[in-house]
Parts: sequence; C-alpha cells; structure tokens
Amino acid sequence: MTNYFLKNQVFYINSFNRTSGTDSDFFINLDMDRNNTYDRVVLLDASIPKTYYVVQNGYNTFQLTENTSTVTITIPYGNYNRSSFKNVVTTQLNANSPNGYTYAITNQNIQTTQDTGNYFFSVTGNGAVQPIFTFTTNLYEQFGFNANSSNQFVSNSLQSVNITNLQPESTLFIHSDICQNYQDNVLQNIISASNPDYSYIVFQNPNPREYSKVFRTGFSGSFYFKLTDENGTVINLNGVNMVLTIMVYQLNRIDELTRAFIQYSMLKDTQNDFIETSKKIVENEDNPIEDQRLADF
Repeated sequence: MTNYFLKNQVFYINSFNRTSGTDSDFFINLDMDRNNTYDRVVLLDASIPKTYYVVQNGYNTFQLTENTSTVTITIPYGNYNRSSFKNVVTTQLNANSPNGYTYAITNQNIQTTQDTGNYFFSVTGNGAVQPIFTFTTNLYEQFGFNANSSNQFVSNSLQSVNITNLQPESTLFIHSDICQNYQDNVLQNIISASNPDYSYIVFQNPNPREYSKVFRTGFSGSFYFKLTDENGTVINLNGVNMVLTIMVYQLNRIDELTRAFIQYSMLKDTQNDFIETSKKIVENEDNPIEDQRLADF
C-alpha cells in the first residue's frame, strides 16, 4: 500500500516548554522546514493530566435573588460527589442569603427509593417570597438546570430539571491555529470519561489520515494550542503540563489520482458501449429485414 504522505515532520510538544500562556492555553515555537510544502496536520498522540476540577475556578458562581435583593453565590472550586456538593451549596446559600432565609437540599436515597439524579431545594423563613436561582454558563450542569436559565421556587420548593452532573468534563477539545477546520480550529477531540480523577488521559490516533486537518497556510514559527470543554471554556490543568505529538505532512495523492483514472476509464468504456449499442439500434431501424429478424427472435 502506498504511503499516505510524501514529506512530513513530527513535533513533540510539551506545554512546559511554552513561550507564553498556561499548561492548557499556550504558544510554542515549532522549527518547521520552510522548504517543504505541507497541506495536512494531525495529532498522533497525547498525554493529558486529568487534574481539572468538576467546579473550575473562575466558573464557579451563580445568582441568588430574594425579592429585590440579588447576590452572587460562589462555590469553592474542586471535585465533589453529590453529598459533598449538596452540603457545600447549602452552607453557601445560608451564609449569603441577603434576608436570612434558610435553605436545605436533599436527593433521593437509592437504599430506600428510586434515584432520578435530581436535587430538591427547599426554603423556610421566607414568608411569601419565592427565591430564584439564575445560571449563565457556570455550574448549571452541577445543579441540574439549563444554561442561561432562571429557576424560581414554587411553594417554597424547587427541583432540578435535569440530572445533576458531577463528573469532570468527559470530552476534551484541542484547538490550534496550526489547522484550518472551518471556524473552530479543532485539531482533535478526546474522550476522557473512563479516566479517574488525577490520572492521565492517553490518546493514540487510530487513523491519522482520516483524522487529519487542513494545514494552515502562511504560517509562522509560533502556534497556539488550547484545551477546552465542548463550550470552548479553557480547561485548567492546575499547573500540570500536557504533552502532544503532532505531524505535518504533504498528502500523497497518487492513490486518489489512480482511483480517479480507473473511474474515468470505466466511465469511458461504459460510454463507448452505449454509443455502439445506439449505432446498432439506428442501423436496425434502417434495415427492415433486420428489424423482422429481431422481431421473430
């Protein structure tokens, strides 16, 4: 089988050796051979530490409204399970309630009933006032609500509308200006759901040719790489570096040209057969005797 590239260069990228930025959002210099013309780029493998949290610093707030008073509630960043998250949120709500309301959060006990994965919020000491939780793109998954939503208590209670998600991001996206992938510059997505916290996510490309992207033309020696979630939010690796292996190459189009030639040849043969058949039909129409023979046949 013909090799799928003609010329190539392989680069080992360690975010620790960045020229600027952080371990998950950085610029790095690549000594690329400018005498070669490359048109494809692919991520061959990656080693990414799963040191990011389910609640990230800087993306850990929501709004609490009580009548005409609105305050920002900040949940300490880190990893949580359903019980610890419930306890911390309850503490923050009660400590920051502008009118001194008392909040409680419960979830179903799988030992005694079915578990739907929801949280149930209640409030007391509020009179007739029904509080509101407002989320932008922070914390909504952990609470079980929708992004950019306002959720008001009814009769002093509120139930999350979705299953609460307290797993760190299960799909990561590596962006880079080294590729031209429509408008998102996604070099590769990586599934990380099966990796435990504080382990390493190891990715090995199963099909480099199929997963390759268009190489960016007019390049310089400096490129950026960014690790994000599905919403484009940068993943904070908390000071631990990641390592990538990428390859830039010139695609070998001989196989494509060969296939195109074979298809052309087959099409041409088909057209020739059609022309010959058409000629015979026309000749038969001009030959009554032959027409009778065909009819008898």
